[in-house]
Amino acid sequence: MAADDALWLTRKDAAKLIGISAAHFDNAIRPNLSPESFSGKSGHASLRVYAPAVVEYRIKQKVAEVAKPQDGDDAMLYAGSDSPNLERLREWKANHAELDFKKAKGELVARSEIEPIHVKLFGAIRRAVEIVQKRYGNDPAQIINEAVTDVQSQLKRMVEDSEPGRV
Repeated sequence: MAADDALWLTRKDAAKLIGISAAHFDNAIRPNLSPESFSGKSGHASLRVYAPAVVEYRIKQKVAEVAKPQDGDDAMLYAGSDSPNLERLREWKANHAELDFKKAKGELVARSEIEPIHVKLFGAIRRAVEIVQKRYGNDPAQIINEAVTDVQSQLKRMVEDSEPGRV
């Protein structure tokens, strides 16, 4: 046993440490640990397991479970740490995280949320133009209508020419 006896546990305590039953430890964890991870006689009460080895194996086991492709995942995304597909997935996730962050900060609004506001705004302006036309004639109303139409065209062009998430 190593100098630090506190790191050597019974199999029952080792199982408890990683949140599983002793039987599950014996069936799933114990066979995968190196011989150096044990001290004492196998099958005897004096058998001890090196806790850091147990924890390290359990972490590797959990990471493998998380990294395993789920149903519907593109298996190519998990091809290797340097694969172009994995890099595309990372970039996609980073871009979406950035967009979510900007939306949460109020710096980004979905186009679908802006359109109804524009409709109401320009509707109110058009109604005001009708009042101007009745009071002052066609010339002032035509000037305002042309300006409103120009602004609407510019907004539409900005939205169509922009990258998604940028306007």
